[in-house]
Amino acid sequence: MKIIKEDLKHGLIALIVTNLNDLWVLYHIIEEGDLIYAKTTREFKSDRVGRPSSRRIPINIQLKVKNVYFDEEMKRLRIHGLITEAPDEFNIKGAHHTLTLTEGSKLSIIKEEWGKYHLERIKKALIGDEPIIVISLDSEECCLAIIKDYNVNIEAEIKSSISGKLSFNEREEEIKKYFSAILNALTSSLFKVNCKIVIVGPGFAKEEFIKFMKLKKSELISKVAAVKNVGSSGLAGVYEALRVGIIKDVLKKSKIAEEIGLVEEFLKMIAINENLTSFGINEVEENIIAGAVEKLLICNDKFANSTIEERKKLEKLMKIAEDKGGKVFLINGNHEGGKKLMAIGGIAAFLRYPKYKT
Repeated sequence: MKIIKEDLKHGLIALIVTNLNDLWVLYHIIEEGDLIYAKTTREFKSDRVGRPSSRRIPINIQLKVKNVYFDEEMKRLRIHGLITEAPDEFNIKGAHHTLTLTEGSKLSIIKEEWGKYHLERIKKALIGDEPIIVISLDSEECCLAIIKDYNVNIEAEIKSSISGKLSFNEREEEIKKYFSAILNALTSSLFKVNCKIVIVGPGFAKEEFIKFMKLKKSELISKVAAVKNVGSSGLAGVYEALRVGIIKDVLKKSKIAEEIGLVEEFLKMIAINENLTSFGINEVEENIIAGAVEKLLICNDKFANSTIEERKKLEKLMKIAEDKGGKVFLINGNHEGGKKLMAIGGIAAFLRYPKYKT
């Protein structure tokens, strides 16, 4: 994301969408009642002698937002609303319209009030994570994923045909086929993102794959930043690597690893000392007001699924928590950590001391 202009006194931020993650961020920022100014195309009909015709004309409009839809498959954000400003010659003020935003789109957002969580989301989007490829494998299955910003993008899931019933030679052939498929998927992914590689999994398959890589693609070895043990293979192993901090150790600024780590730390604290944790809006609110909150976790989906009044309440709680010395962390709902946080109400807190625990 690139900010072109910021005028919070008049409620305006103008920006350029630079990647798919920006669209996801805007999906959580743009709300009903906001004004969006952007370039679009609209179909206009003209009556010609003999038959009517129509054509799409590019125009700049201002739209008052009614609904926002995020289409990850088509890599676009669709914003539906009523046109409030447009060139007079088109006579379309008050008409319904849907803006489509993609990578490269320019737009201005005008809000009556920019909340802290809005600005935090934009601030994080301005600092993109370095991508990383994670290969999680054992002798039976492999998952290769690209981790960037808030997304775990699965590039390949590969099953092996290795069996204990095979002869030694047959087994060797199946291992070669399995590792070749993984290496081909890795090579394809590196064409998309030239980045570090982390290889994880239980057992010795990962070490054997490293040996195979040295023989077949030795130039890739320098990209391998870590080879670590985890208890699972496949996609479960990818998420385990995020949970236990392997990715965070390789990429010190990884947002997704930090957020998943915070949620996992909170869930462990419930098991160790429940009296130093708080979750659910009413309980957390009591502890914030009492000054007992050390770290406040709020999932952005909590804002997206709330009314305007509920959002204002969450904003107020964030401010009180910070005024009393607490730290506030906005957790993205698009990854495993965010989903777990939403499962316990979307808001949770680490406490300095037990207080108002019901």
